[in-house]
Amino acid sequence: MKRKGFALRRSVLRKTKTAITNYKLVNTMKIPLKVNADFDLNGKIMPRSIEWEDGRVFAVDRVLDVRRAASLKAGGMGLRYICRICGRTVALFNDENKWFMEK
Repeated sequence: MKRKGFALRRSVLRKTKTAITNYKLVNTMKIPLKVNADFDLNGKIMPRSIEWEDGRVFAVDRVLDVRRAASLKAGGMGLRYICRICGRTVALFNDENKWFMEK
């Protein structure tokens, strides 16, 4: 069973059709990230580096813009950080302290 941008992923289970309660709906348009960030005295968060899914670490060269915005491709509402990483402009999202990028 698939929907656009979503896939069903099983927790540890045998392949049975009756165990629907142990399915999790996972958004495949989001790329989860580990982010190292600095917090200033006013509570402002500035990302300094990101860790990709495969363990590679990239430094954030510069934060260009921070604003409250929705992720149109992946869904969710939070802070969008427009950053320059390795010469490319990318959008990082912080939704309830979970960091991700859109595919």
